[in-house]
Amino acid sequence: MLVYYLIFFIPLLGYFFLNSNQKLHLFDFFLWNLILVFFVFVIGYRDQVGGDWDHYITSNNIYANLYKYHFLEIFNFKFFANDFGYILIHWFGVKFGNGIYTTNLIAAAIFVYGLKRFLEYSGNKWFGLTIASPYLITVVSMGFTRQSIAIGLLMLSFVAFIDRKKYISYLYIVLATLMHVSAFYLILIFLLIDNKNLNYVGLTKKYIVSIILFFGLLYLLFPVNIENKIKFFIMVENVEHSAGVWPRLFISALSSLTFLSLHKYWKEKYDDYRILMIFSLITLIFLPLAIYFSALIDRLAVYIIPIQILIFSRLPLFFNILELRYLLSSLILLGYFATLYIWLNYGNYSAFWLPYSNYLNKLLSGE
Repeated sequence: MLVYYLIFFIPLLGYFFLNSNQKLHLFDFFLWNLILVFFVFVIGYRDQVGGDWDHYITSNNIYANLYKYHFLEIFNFKFFANDFGYILIHWFGVKFGNGIYTTNLIAAAIFVYGLKRFLEYSGNKWFGLTIASPYLITVVSMGFTRQSIAIGLLMLSFVAFIDRKKYISYLYIVLATLMHVSAFYLILIFLLIDNKNLNYVGLTKKYIVSIILFFGLLYLLFPVNIENKIKFFIMVENVEHSAGVWPRLFISALSSLTFLSLHKYWKEKYDDYRILMIFSLITLIFLPLAIYFSALIDRLAVYIIPIQILIFSRLPLFFNILELRYLLSSLILLGYFATLYIWLNYGNYSAFWLPYSNYLNKLLSGE
């Protein structure tokens, strides 16, 4: 468990000693990037860590047999139907690297780079990195590889959108969808955000046409694959209930309510008001839907976690009284540490993360 606690406490020390200290600017820059590189290797070179580890090694025939194919051979319908962006990364890993470890290292690099850009934009990077560690880093990036890449690209898309690089922003979302098809709904969200002069009828038509074209094309090309996904996420809900959706969705809903209560002040201070408003409302819409479609909502809600981190990392900055700011920061940090401690010690699936092992240990020991 030590590694997971270190992932939390190392950036916490950075927050206490380096945050807003201009005299240590160069040291802050060096240590910030060094820690992020450290995280890349902790995440990317993990060994037999995460709930989906066996899925990528032996359980899934497509991933397990990629080494048999030449580059041009992977450009066929069978691979296009299975998150083709990840297929490309994994094919490169098994062909030119050390298999799953190279794949995970590339995935970790994309995720951490997206997180880096996103937190630097937030204005409270050390605090944000600390509260990102219990779930987004420890659980998601080490347990849901394809979605972690998609989230990294989403965070890059967010920053690009704020910088008014809209085409690049949409490109990141398209790439995210190639990593995990569940990221498709993010395109619809960004279309909604992009339509400042809302014409609800016109926007609804765009949504309907986009959804029909996208899923219609997928179904025509990969009917079995799409049917299986529908059955898993919706039709088998009575069998495959995702109990973990509630604590995860609760934290995101709490951040959304926090934002909504401060939205007037937020609008005066930050340029991302509209984005956070849309994501906050969608989070609240997810709450009743999770009662009936918990597995589906659990997959979709994971993309809202960066928004949750952005809101909570900025929340203390709204208060000018230092004592109140420190108290609020301490409560948020304590809450996130409690989620890490409870999950590690009492989580239903935390055993897949324990004990932590790293590929570098094998190399050093000559295994």
